[in-house]
Amino acid sequence: MPSVALPSTRGDSIRVEVVPEGFACLVICAFPMTGILGVELPPGRARDPGAGGTPESCGFRGHAADLAREGASAAGLSARPGACQHEVAGRLT
Repeated sequence: MPSVALPSTRGDSIRVEVVPEGFACLVICAFPMTGILGVELPPGRARDPGAGGTPESCGFRGHAADLAREGASAAGLSARPGACQHEVAGRLT
């Protein structure tokens, strides 16, 4: 991975080339969009009840504990604005 630091919803940055301490690897789930509470998703988008996320992001969220047991830390990557991601992170955690 290239040496890149990306902003996180926790307010810090995540270096994508660095495996978090205590883990064997970092799995990055890239997804195209995240729904915003109260805003209708575009037609045809799959919906996880109550989350408004993509099936991919919801799948990684649902298996985060399984990945951790196998030594993998998981992080999501989206092109959506930070404010959108922060709202979703608070709602889904």
